Amino acid sequence: MSIEDSSVTSGTRNSPNVTIQVTTAGEVNSGLNVGNAAEVFKDKNAAYLRFRTLEGGAGVSIVENDDTITFSVDDISNQIGALSTDDIDEGSRLYYSDTLARAAISASGEIAYNSSTGELTFVGTHYTSADFDTDLATKTTADLTEDPSAKYYTDTRARAAISGTDDVSYDAVTGEISVTTYKTADFTNDFAAATDGKHFLLNWAEDNDGHLIPDSDITFDIGSATNRVRDLWLDDSTLHMGTDTIRVDEGDIIINGDVVATEDFVNDSIASNVDFTGYATETYVDTALSNVDIFLDGGSSGTVFGPTDQVIDAGAS
Repeated sequence: MSIEDSSVTSGTRNSPNVTIQVTTAGEVNSGLNVGNAAEVFKDKNAAYLRFRTLEGGAGVSIVENDDTITFSVDDISNQIGALSTDDIDEGSRLYYSDTLARAAISASGEIAYNSSTGELTFVGTHYTSADFDTDLATKTTADLTEDPSAKYYTDTRARAAISGTDDVSYDAVTGEISVTTYKTADFTNDFAAATDGKHFLLNWAEDNDGHLIPDSDITFDIGSATNRVRDLWLDDSTLHMGTDTIRVDEGDIIINGDVVATEDFVNDSIASNVDFTGYATETYVDTALSNVDIFLDGGSSGTVFGPTDQVIDAGAS
């Protein structure tokens, strides 16, 4: 005998000729998940053990084999590249927001700050160019740090920037410059000595008006007894001898401002008051006048005085 009716559970089944008694005295089976991970076993429903179906998520694929199930994970870089901040929960490193940024800023003093709008406002007194000029006027170079490429002046630096060569001697400590060879004194000596015993005019000078002036009074002569001056070319200016003056004006001889002679006569009124006796004649000069050191050659017309006993031409017969 065979029984093919699989619908028999517990209880009694009667057939015309057979009585079958079925009991359910076997084990009751169920499923159990172990560990603390996701549970694969779900529950038992009647005779069925129910398991959850495995499904691959983003970047994960599941392959069902005959006896195994294979899990595959895509390249992690591809997965990260597909993510955005919306996919990752915020941790200790917060995402940017205007609210967070504005809350991180504060202001004080002459600056007011609105953390709701993020607006900064200057509420103090504005610094102007006039304020700068006023502050700058109280400063000196002592308040400004020296730039190595633009140094301040010092005597030491200035003296160190100068040197001397050849005939110039230089003391960098004192800044003194001197000539070590030919000096002013050397030139003066050489100029005075000149050559062949001759001298330049060391005791005479030309003033601003062109006059030749000696440097000492009643000291120097013009010419000498052996080297005489040939002519004196004078205009109608005055010849000064001591405190007396002599000049000629259109043929008149004027002494101390008075006319004493003309080409034709001697002024009697003046001549009577001036004693010329023993001083001069038409042909000679008394030795009393020979101490006047004006040496002429004695032969030219217009000569006034000559040395003792020198015959002169006075321009009259």
